Amino acid sequence: MGREILVLSCLAAFCAFSVAVVPPYIRICGRRNPNLDQCVLESVAQMMPKLQQGIPELDVPSLEPLDVEEIALANLDDFRAVATNVKLRGLSTFEIRYLKVDLKKQRIDIELVFPKVYMNSDYDVKAKILVPIHEKGPIDTVTDNVHAKAQLKFQTVERRGRKLLYFPTMTTKVVIKDYTANFQPGITNPISLAINAVLENSRPEIIESMTPSLEKAISEKVLDVANRICKHFTFDELFPDRE
Repeated sequence: MGREILVLSCLAAFCAFSVAVVPPYIRICGRRNPNLDQCVLESVAQMMPKLQQGIPELDVPSLEPLDVEEIALANLDDFRAVATNVKLRGLSTFEIRYLKVDLKKQRIDIELVFPKVYMNSDYDVKAKILVPIHEKGPIDTVTDNVHAKAQLKFQTVERRGRKLLYFPTMTTKVVIKDYTANFQPGITNPISLAINAVLENSRPEIIESMTPSLEKAISEKVLDVANRICKHFTFDELFPDRE
């Protein structure tokens, strides 16, 4: 009986220790740090190489590529397109233009610029170009200098006697100025040529149609990754009450 108690005590101590140790690639920022915003910014930058590869010990998948199940590309009167099996590349390479952590209001505001974002996916295109057409196939899309503003709300929650950091919501506003796209099936196929012409000549309308889907997909993925990381550590471990 004494041996069993000893084993259980050792296991409990090991579990507590393994949870409490914050890995070196996560920079700890004290809540009273006068440069808290800069500390968090540097912490994000420090983690990006790990996030690009994935962090198995924290149950975080690789961000390159970022897999999204479906994105509505266009919902115009004569042109409808839905992207499935979407793979986004370039979201882990960004420049942070602004970051503000407000511990009292429990929110983080951030502005980012993505130099180049690649989207590879399968598309289901329905269009009426002289006659109704319905085509499926891969499309490659590239956007440059994508600007994004995001606000993450956070709160502390009690789980098994531990106070954890939790992100319940995130709002994202994305500004896409332009893109290039190529619907690939049969480069000389008249239908493919017609679809590519619509993609080329209806950019403002297509950008307006696909932006909300991109914003929703990015918010969901960021929230998922942030909460996967934060569930392993207490709020005081990540943001101790010190400078």
